[in-house]
Amino acid sequence: MRADSHHVYLRRRGAGSIYIQKHACSMHMTYEVNIGALPPVHKSKIYNLMQTCFPDKYAADLHKYSSGVVHQRDGTYVGMLTLSEQTVDGRTELHVQNLCVHPRYRKRGIGAEMLAYVAENKGPDHTIALYVDHTPSRSHELLIDWYERQQYRVERQNEKETLLRLVQRL
Repeated sequence: MRADSHHVYLRRRGAGSIYIQKHACSMHMTYEVNIGALPPVHKSKIYNLMQTCFPDKYAADLHKYSSGVVHQRDGTYVGMLTLSEQTVDGRTELHVQNLCVHPRYRKRGIGAEMLAYVAENKGPDHTIALYVDHTPSRSHELLIDWYERQQYRVERQNEKETLLRLVQRL
């Protein structure tokens, strides 16, 4: 266990860390989940979060993903992303998909914390990549800029999507 003034990092045997932030009035946790093994009530809550973030797509596909990272505040799911392994050019990559943070909780570092969790717990063993759907707009440019601030670099862009990869930290 590691701690500083605002965070406690717990390491679980056989799984990644759980990041717990303790504030005066609330508790925040970021951790990995097996989506398929979640009780129906939790799947429903995650589905509702995805539906809030992506009203036109993705939420119905939640059953396709076996693994993800969630962020909870006081027992409420406010952020999540899904993970899937893909074989690309003969090597295994971990793809980060469907990153979403509830609109009321954006701009608080939750997305960055979930990406940092993936990098710390999966990065040493995987190449980590993510794809961003291409929509020619200012918000798309801002999203790419945000991922670059999280240590991802654009590797390829086309009319359909942008591929970014995590820059491995030494």
